[in-house]
Amino acid sequence: MDWWIFAIVALAVVIVVQAITKKPTQQKEVLEESNKSVQYKSKPFLTPNEKGFLAILRELAKHGLIVVPQVNLATVVQKVGEFRYQNELYRNIDFGVFDREYNLLLLIELNDASHQQSARRARDIKVKEIIKQAGLKLITFYTNMPNKPEYVVGRVLDELNTSKSTNSEKM
Repeated sequence: MDWWIFAIVALAVVIVVQAITKKPTQQKEVLEESNKSVQYKSKPFLTPNEKGFLAILRELAKHGLIVVPQVNLATVVQKVGEFRYQNELYRNIDFGVFDREYNLLLLIELNDASHQQSARRARDIKVKEIIKQAGLKLITFYTNMPNKPEYVVGRVLDELNTSKSTNSEKM
């Protein structure tokens, strides 16, 4: 009987020793792999399409509005409840339209051909769902359309006026 107890204890010791000695090696391999394969470089803040569209949206300043590019959802939406993570909020919307006190009035997406990819479509659906639940407004423009300044500014102002009248009707 003593022989079996000795064998079981010896086996347990071997398993523990292997687990202890194996872990640092695996961590070292992961660290070495990540250090040699990951590289970073800077990139432009806005795409050429976004720069051109922002130039058009700057006309909204004449109406007392402020346009901010690359609005992160986490800066304008708060996840409610007992949730540990809010990864879905770390997505950028192309533009936010604010009043002079930086109250968010409208979000704007500028969709190019990349929005036709299935992964991007899934992202867009999730973003629209989040924005809707948060009670925010979103409009979309498309880069394959003319987007003349008069049209863009007029559509934004119309949306803001529609939002104002809808909000005043609720009161």
